[in-house]
Amino acid sequence: MAVTVINPATEETIATLEEAGVEETDAAVARARAAFPAWRDVSPRDRGRLLRRLATLVEEHSEELARIESQNVGKPIAGARGEVGMVAEVFHYYAGAVDKKYGETIPVAGGVDMTFREPLGVVGLIVPWNFPLNISSWKLGPALACGNTVVLKPAELTPLSALRLAELALEAGIPEGVINVLVGKGRIVGQRLVEHPDVAKIGFTGSTEVGRGVMKGAADLPPSSSVTRLIVAAARRATSAPTSVEPVKPILPTSGCSTRRLPALRPGPDTTFRTPGGRPASVHSSA
Repeated sequence: MAVTVINPATEETIATLEEAGVEETDAAVARARAAFPAWRDVSPRDRGRLLRRLATLVEEHSEELARIESQNVGKPIAGARGEVGMVAEVFHYYAGAVDKKYGETIPVAGGVDMTFREPLGVVGLIVPWNFPLNISSWKLGPALACGNTVVLKPAELTPLSALRLAELALEAGIPEGVINVLVGKGRIVGQRLVEHPDVAKIGFTGSTEVGRGVMKGAADLPPSSSVTRLIVAAARRATSAPTSVEPVKPILPTSGCSTRRLPALRPGPDTTFRTPGGRPASVHSSA
């Protein structure tokens, strides 16, 4: 089936897009999962450079993005221009934050307690119709900075700016498969992302009612699932400001990185071991 995208101010059709379903969602998650190891291993400096390049491209295409947002959402062009400026600022911010996610070492009896912050894997992002580009950037920035890959589902009413942002990400040099955008109904695409065993985290902004359903779906993961799920949800009531929804499993921070603790070690000089994520690490001791 096709999704018809209209300008709500004029009711004019501005795009016709292929509608994603369960099969397309599974394929997008598979692409993200395949891209994850290489993206995770990109050095923090290079990942920051790519995010900074994306921020610059958003600035260079700001008028185009603002007009897409204005026409698709039906908002005044002045407001859309301001929002696009904030999107660039978000990516600049997280470009500088890439190499700031430090672990911790704590002296304890018998050795050293070590904490590592590592990417989770595939992250599903679900955003509403009213600020699609802004809210997408708030979720994409930390997820990408921490080394996760993403499946982004904008509202089927307003998907155009998210699709264009994904094109700019490729132009910036972010590899294929790292950002995947799906246009489809929340009860199909969104629900599949929530229930998919290979999606490690859901970032959701939307109604309180749907937020409760998202949390329930994530909490009901089958026992065979290999991921620990956290929902970061801002539920927006029709007549009030956003309200927070508590995470299902509050052991993971909202940054997009998991915190893993290695039990106490007594390292010798230049000890090499593997982190909980499987990557080599070294301890260099000195007198």
